[in-house]
Amino acid sequence: MQLRSILAASAAVIVLAGCGATTLVLPPEQAVSASFSQSDIRTAILSAASARHWRVVEDVPGRVRVSYPSNERTMNYEATFDVNYSKAGYNIKYVKSYGLGEKLNCNGTDQLCIHRNVSKWVANLNADIQRFLVNPNRNE
Repeated sequence: MQLRSILAASAAVIVLAGCGATTLVLPPEQAVSASFSQSDIRTAILSAASARHWRVVEDVPGRVRVSYPSNERTMNYEATFDVNYSKAGYNIKYVKSYGLGEKLNCNGTDQLCIHRNVSKWVANLNADIQRFLVNPNRNE
């Protein structure tokens, strides 16, 4: 009886752990007003990354590579994205990750499934980029 309870509890834990992964949702390409320069967009990306505690891995013309988190938790998990930008706008693209339950084709499609929080991290980064473009002096 006790073995059956342990097996049932173990199965429940495995099922619940699998519920943490979902299809990665990235924001669509973001168009930017012609009044912004490419430098303005880069500055907004870097400011948003800093505000959200993303680590800038690489900063080259037209692309900023960022990783989250930027603290000791990276020993356990990390997600890396490229924020490609031009005078017309920017987009956020997945590069790599580890420790976040990442799986290709987990829903019968070619899409990446990853821990549900990753889509939230990217959405927050995108929202902050937008806010920094509207108000470059934002210091939050």
